[in-house]
Formats: sequence, C-alpha cells, structure tokens
Amino acid sequence: MRSYKCIIGETNNENKPVLYTKNMENLHFPKELDIGFQEIEIPFISQEDEVAVLVNQVTVNNKRYKIVIATPIEKIDDTIEIFIGWLLFAGLLLYVIALILGYRVITRVLSPVRTITQTAQTISKSNLSKRVPLPDREDEFYQLAKTFNTMLERLEKNFDKINRFNVNVSHELKTPLTIIRGEIEVALLKDRSIKEYKTVLQTILEETKTIQSIIETLLLLSKSDTKALKKRMLPLSLDTLILEAVEEKRQNANEQSINIVIKELESVTIVGEPTLLKRAIANIIDNAIKYSPPNTNIEITLNNSSDTILMIKDSGYGIPYDHIDKIFDPFFRIESTNEKRVQGQGLGLSIVQWIVKLHNAKINIESEVAKGTIFKIYFNKNN
Repeated sequence: MRSYKCIIGETNNENKPVLYTKNMENLHFPKELDIGFQEIEIPFISQEDEVAVLVNQVTVNNKRYKIVIATPIEKIDDTIEIFIGWLLFAGLLLYVIALILGYRVITRVLSPVRTITQTAQTISKSNLSKRVPLPDREDEFYQLAKTFNTMLERLEKNFDKINRFNVNVSHELKTPLTIIRGEIEVALLKDRSIKEYKTVLQTILEETKTIQSIIETLLLLSKSDTKALKKRMLPLSLDTLILEAVEEKRQNANEQSINIVIKELESVTIVGEPTLLKRAIANIIDNAIKYSPPNTNIEITLNNSSDTILMIKDSGYGIPYDHIDKIFDPFFRIESTNEKRVQGQGLGLSIVQWIVKLHNAKINIESEVAKGTIFKIYFNKNN
C-alpha cells in the first residue's frame, strides 16, 4: 500500500498544524475543508528524499488554510519500472506473435510462386507436358500460373514442330541419297554400256537437284536477316508479276489438262521484292495444279479496293478442316486421290507464307473437301 502524508495548517501559522496523518484511508476532513485540489507542484525535494506533493489553499471562517499531501517518488518509480517491464514483455510477445503470423502469411502467399519455381526446375525439352497447378483463388498468382502454363503449351507445340521438321528433313534428304547410292552400287556391279551409264548419271543428277532444292529452300526459310531483303524492295507492278507467274506455270497446267483463267486483273503498284513475290504466286498456282483434277479451272483475281487482294481459286480436292492450320508447316502434304501427280517436298506453301509475312501482307485459306480451295493474299497499300 502506498504511503501518504497529509498536513493541514493555517497559512499564518505554519508551525501549528490543524491536522496531520500518515494514513490517508482513515482520514476524515472537516466539512468546512471538503473541497477539491486545484494545483500540483512536482517534484518537491525535501531534506530526506524526493517526494511528490499536492498543495491547496482554502479560506474557512475568514481563516486561510494550506493543505499539503505528499508521497515518496521512490515508490512511484517502482510502479513505473514494473509498468515498463510489463510493457517490454508485452511488446516482445507481440513481436514474436507478429513474426509467426507474418511467416505463415508469407509462406501461404508465396506458395504458388514456390510451386511455379519447382515446376520450372523440373521442365526440360523432353518434358514440356508438365503444367503448374492453378491456385484455388483467381488472384494475381492464378493469372501468373495460367500465363506460365500458356507459355509451356506454346513451347511444347514449337518443340513438336521442330522435332517433326528434323524428322522430315532427315527423311527428305535420305530418300534421294538412298536412290543415288543404289544407282551407283548397281552401276558398279558390272560393266555397263555408255547409254546405261548415262541413264544412271541422269538419275543421280535429278536426285542431286532435289537435294539442292531442299537445302536452298531451308536456307531461305532460315534467313533471319530480313533487313537485307527489305533493302531490295522497290515499287513494282503486281499485275505484271502475276502474268509472268501464270505464263511460267501455264505449260505445266496444260499438261495436266487444267486451264488457268484470269477473271479480273486491276493495275496495282506495291513495294516488294519481285523475285520472291513471283515465286510465292507461282507456288500457289503450282499447288493448285497438283491438287486439281483434269479439265478444271484455276481462277485468278486481283482486286484493288481498300486493300489489294490477290485471289487464286481452284476446283481441286480441297483441304480437310483439321489440316488447314498445318498447311504452311514445312514438309506437310495432303494425300490425294491423284497421288501420282503430287510431287515435291511439301515446302512450297511454307515459302509462300514466309514471303507474304516479309511483305507485311496476310494470307488466308478457304477450302471445302471435293469442291476446291481459295488462297487470298491481302496486301496493305501502305506496305
């Protein structure tokens, strides 16, 4: 229990206290002194120790009294020290609780990131089918995991394309090389006539041309320095290029009893690389000849409206819907009912797409099985 001392005395006679006590609990003030205190003076230093003092002056029956209440500061300091101790303990406890809760929250929040990291570490080019589990809540981490899975899906498709491409290249190069080796081995089994040797050499020459064509096409498709090609672009007459490509392929079409008809050919000038554009147009016409039955037409239209549109339409066997997205893949070919006339390596349309993109144009295919195919190339007038 805290100790208080109380003294009440007349102000004009300080040595004559009216009341003095050490026990505040049993103190009863006279009724005439029952008022509140209005002033505190802290600290007051006595001769013995440091004390806190509460002082008030009152007037009763024309007499002035001074009331003084004092208590040692030492005991207040003890109370403050205990309070500070509890405060430090509470602060330390709150700090520990905050650390635990913070760790649990951060662990939970970063769990999707850790899952993505672990999945990414296990992925290789032979294991691109793995996907990151999507979080239950559709928050930022959900979008991150979804985007990561989309990227993996694209990588998987691209790696599949590369693998198929490598297999197809190996096959396409292996076939002519096998023929060349076979012809040479047969020719060396015994002496041959000059005519027989010429036949062998002619076969070897044709197969060599095939290999050369494949290699040149692959080199063209792999060119990354498009800036150099674009420097060769110049204003040219697109309608003139179409006529040249048609004349180049007309004899081949006639041999297959296929008629090339120019329905509409407006005069159009664009900026482009003439050799490549002519090759793209010729490749589409050649593809139409290969996959069209005899006694049918190939129709060509060049329309110069808001965008320049080149349309090449055939009445061939058509392209199945599920093959349209693959038609521009290198070495992709569609089996037709007229296989004996379908020759080539399946690189023609891949070149077409590459040339079209080089000219900032777009190519679109509309096809229906047993009715025919329409190739449309959209040239931007500001290309």
